[in-house]
Amino acid sequence: MEEQNKKASTLLEQSSTTVLEFWSTPRKTEGIHPDTISALSEHYDYYLGSLESPSILELGAAENSYLPPSVTPSRHVGIGLNPTLMESNPSLTERLSIDLNDVEEGVGLTRSPSMMSLASGGESFDVVIMANTIGFLTRPLEVFRTASRLLKPGGVMIVSFCEKDQGKQTFEEVWTRWWRTMTDDQHLWVAGSFFQFSAGGGWRDLKGFDITPPSDASNFLQQKLEGKTKMFVVQGTKEKPQGDVNYQDPEGSFLSAMWMTPRLEQRDKELLAPRLGRAWEQALTADMQDRIFENVKLLPEIYKVTDKMDAFEFPFNLKAQLACLLVSDMGYDGCEEQIANLREGLGLNTPGPFWSVIGERTSAMTPEDKIILLAHLVPRFGGGGDEKSGSVTRKRGLDDFLAGLEPTFQVVRGKCPQMSEADVQLLGTEYLAADILPGDEGVSTKREFALWLEECTQEEHEEVLGQRKAFQAASRSELEMVKRARVEQEEREKREQQELEEQRKNAEDNRSMAFNPETGKMEEISK
Repeated sequence: MEEQNKKASTLLEQSSTTVLEFWSTPRKTEGIHPDTISALSEHYDYYLGSLESPSILELGAAENSYLPPSVTPSRHVGIGLNPTLMESNPSLTERLSIDLNDVEEGVGLTRSPSMMSLASGGESFDVVIMANTIGFLTRPLEVFRTASRLLKPGGVMIVSFCEKDQGKQTFEEVWTRWWRTMTDDQHLWVAGSFFQFSAGGGWRDLKGFDITPPSDASNFLQQKLEGKTKMFVVQGTKEKPQGDVNYQDPEGSFLSAMWMTPRLEQRDKELLAPRLGRAWEQALTADMQDRIFENVKLLPEIYKVTDKMDAFEFPFNLKAQLACLLVSDMGYDGCEEQIANLREGLGLNTPGPFWSVIGERTSAMTPEDKIILLAHLVPRFGGGGDEKSGSVTRKRGLDDFLAGLEPTFQVVRGKCPQMSEADVQLLGTEYLAADILPGDEGVSTKREFALWLEECTQEEHEEVLGQRKAFQAASRSELEMVKRARVEQEEREKREQQELEEQRKNAEDNRSMAFNPETGKMEEISK
């Protein structure tokens, strides 16, 4: 995965000249053959002409939008880097100078105040168009994510681009490496992948077109002399997310809810969806189910914290487990105090007295068990309403939890002398979290808890521990299923690519005709 990310990053690199520097110099976009412009306008007419006064967002706007007379936008916002070019475009009603490569990874174009203002309007556009711009993008997934975030459900995004030979002399210095090195067919395929990997199932009806105008020329050479520009289009429609959880498929509903969630990679969503679906099914009331579904919006801030952890010490599955446990807790609302304690609990900030004691007294616990303990404790800080009495109750519960750790461990050790220290700490913290920490089911007093704990037998302690470990085993089995499904998908894609390559090679080996540049004709190959 890390090697793949490095390769992708290299392909998205630009030359020493940046897009910002390039377009800061007054220039015009390179001329496109009039027939090709007409073909793009006809494409817009076919897919957009029936829309009544659509609102349009144009990324990479310049002096011409190529819209046909049938498309009369009520609002047409152009985003580009050359104000002079945009001023000469009569179709634009608003013009914003924004660098499309100035993005925050996993979030979108949030570094620009103008984009933040535009995004504050939510899903406000019927159409997003982007012509001859994709080859300049160093973070295309973020641009596609932002486009989807600004599109209304059911809205369409149309991405068009000319053949690589068009504009090569003028623009090659600022194209990304993948655009310079790949063929036109590969451009078409990769542009489609940007839709898929930017929002997964959040796009539907993905289509690719070669809209190059037909030629009257009889051979390839005459076609080149004719000068008609080849043009390609890739487009998709924004899927309408499920408004409520589907009782037959809660996992699918949570996956749908996370389509455009910032900061989450596709692998994160695939790990979270089954966990959230199961948490939703196990919720005791409809209100708890609604809260879990609503709390999906809190995931980005959790991942903003956990993404800073070392990937080897804190792998993706533990991130997903912690995030799911937090958003499934009715006391968690993502307030500043909870986020601050999450950072302390993970060791990202210097631990205060509370977390220092927790770290010392639970040192034998496994990383997975510590994550579960963290998820028990963090929601008890702040949150849960603003009543003073509630705050006092939560504070007292946390103090009692801390004070009860060692006495609880001692009782469990005495009842179960053969139990490992890791299991003693696991069992003790689970007991305290269930009975002492304030939650929706109320709490026991310290005296009530001590009497109950003293009455528990060795067999009862071992039974609770067994149930707890069975739950962990089920979670690990679920993770393995997700991993296997991903591996199978990658293997299928690899087989398909191999089959296509074999077909291409077979066609090349068995072809009987080839183009002769000297005669400008297709001629039979002598074998």
